Amino acid sequence: MIHTIIFDIGNVLLEFNSTPYSLSYLAEKPSYRIIPESVGLLNTLSAKYLTYALTDAPPELIAQEWSTFDFYQKFHGIVTSAEAKYPKSNPLIFKYFLEKYQLIAEECVFIDDRIENIESAKKAHLNTILFTDAHSCEIELAKLGVLQNA
Repeated sequence: MIHTIIFDIGNVLLEFNSTPYSLSYLAEKPSYRIIPESVGLLNTLSAKYLTYALTDAPPELIAQEWSTFDFYQKFHGIVTSAEAKYPKSNPLIFKYFLEKYQLIAEECVFIDDRIENIESAKKAHLNTILFTDAHSCEIELAKLGVLQNA
């Protein structure tokens, strides 16, 4: 049974106008916008499930976004690659994440827009959804038994 939903942020909850998290990312002062349907999905899920974020974003950017976007308040916790010392493409980040929050991999769903991160999460035994849009994500969540009573 699924108890926890783990969201990527870039291009899942926020759409970026440049390559996110590049070395020059903060210097570029990128613009980004909320993806309303995705944030709506997060709001729905957070009413029934534990929700977390796992991101490759620099901690400085997360701190900046935290005060800008209200949806961050829906997360029970956030782990960045810098904190874990691994990118999401390395399964060890998921081990770190699960241990930090004392979660069971098989009871979690990880949602990300990058296939290499999805494959990494699968190696760590998490349920996964390759994000393309909020509606497709809802369909995949329903297949996992999520959202039926949310």
